[in-house]
Amino acid sequence: MHEYSGDINIENGGQWIDLDNWADEYADCIRVTDLDSAIGFDGAIMIEHVTILLDKKHWLDAIACCGYSVGDLLAMDSDCRRYALAEALLSYGRFDPDDAWDGSHYMETVQTTEDGPMSFDGWKADKRVLSENLDGYIKAVHLN
Repeated sequence: MHEYSGDINIENGGQWIDLDNWADEYADCIRVTDLDSAIGFDGAIMIEHVTILLDKKHWLDAIACCGYSVGDLLAMDSDCRRYALAEALLSYGRFDPDDAWDGSHYMETVQTTEDGPMSFDGWKADKRVLSENLDGYIKAVHLN
């Protein structure tokens, strides 16, 4: 089951993480990035399917880069601890693109404003999904 964490408004970014494969040392993740803030592509959102790599040898570095201590994690219940570790590893860059989404690519870019540009500086939006429909679109298309 995917659990959401991130900004209260998905247009500002966030991720859904599924820990069902924790024992196999990976977690599935749908990551949403606000390209307007990141690169200036007004109204654009990037939706990626990535696999978080849960290799234990990177845990200490990942939690340190996110400002956690081992004590912080030990104070959490096991589910919170696993999500915190997965988020730390994602932030630390311990992930790979998940090309299993549709067999050809792992991401799409959508334009969330009615009159926003469909391309910017080499980037191209695949479709227009208005901001008020973005959460429902991601859940219907990417979290199925």
